[in-house]
Amino acid sequence: MNDPDDKAAQKTDYPEEESATADRQKLSAGRTLLNKLKFLQRFGPISFLVEWIRRMSENRVSLVGAQLAYYLMLSFFPFTIFLLSIFSYSRFGSEEILANQLALLPEASSNFLTPILLNIVRTRSTALLSTSLFLALWSSSTGIKNLINEMSRIFNQGQNKRPFWRTRLVAAAATVLIVVLMILILASQVFGNVIYNYLSRYFSWSEISHSIWDALVTYIPLVILSLGLAMLYRYGPYFEPGCRLSFGKAWVSGGVAAVSWVLISYLFRIYVNNFANYANVYGSLVGIILLLFWLYLSAVVIMAGSVFASVWQERSRRKMIQ
Repeated sequence: MNDPDDKAAQKTDYPEEESATADRQKLSAGRTLLNKLKFLQRFGPISFLVEWIRRMSENRVSLVGAQLAYYLMLSFFPFTIFLLSIFSYSRFGSEEILANQLALLPEASSNFLTPILLNIVRTRSTALLSTSLFLALWSSSTGIKNLINEMSRIFNQGQNKRPFWRTRLVAAAATVLIVVLMILILASQVFGNVIYNYLSRYFSWSEISHSIWDALVTYIPLVILSLGLAMLYRYGPYFEPGCRLSFGKAWVSGGVAAVSWVLISYLFRIYVNNFANYANVYGSLVGIILLLFWLYLSAVVIMAGSVFASVWQERSRRKMIQ
């Protein structure tokens, strides 16, 4: 004869077994999902994206971008004045050159900067050219020196082990490279139509040829910018012997940063010109405030490109070890 207490125990134990079975099923389903995510994280682009974002957070990219934006601001005016002073001796007007140089800025910043810069450049002073070059090189090299130190920390998870004088020398060389590349970018934009008209005297252009030429003039600056960033990522940071970033990885990382910079600048310009109303908040200072924010975004993109290259290099090393 069964004990009533045993029956009660059986009735109370059954729900516990059912609950335990349900928990085991949930745990099994969770493990299956986790295994799938691990598969994606190991072989797919999701892992790369997650690690990229995590590394940007660990390396304080936003904070370093703010520091770099300060030096970019210091070098922006002398650098722009220097470039305008060079091209002002050509037959092209400074307005056309400046319009190409400030094309990615919000309209409020362009309207604020254009009369100031044109008023300075129209003097065509040799002293102005020399002074602006000196200030541009000094402020830019100081900013690039800090950028090199931060990129060295990102790639090596430590400090820049170069001597101070060598870091300064690399920063000065990088600054000169940037000046040359900026001149090439402006020349491709300003003199593109001149070259086209000159070649038209000797060749007949079809519509397809004209479209190809327009595409070249449009994308050549992007290629030059990618090359400049690739050189910066490859030769700027300090690398341990035998660990230097390959040119292929540097080129792709520079291309990612260049495309991202153009895209973000374009979207920021559209947003400010059509949706945001910063003039009500900042008044007459809206132009300089937007310029500061644009320089900050540019600095963050440059740093994000170096983190991209660092993550790619580390993942390649891990695959070689495995």
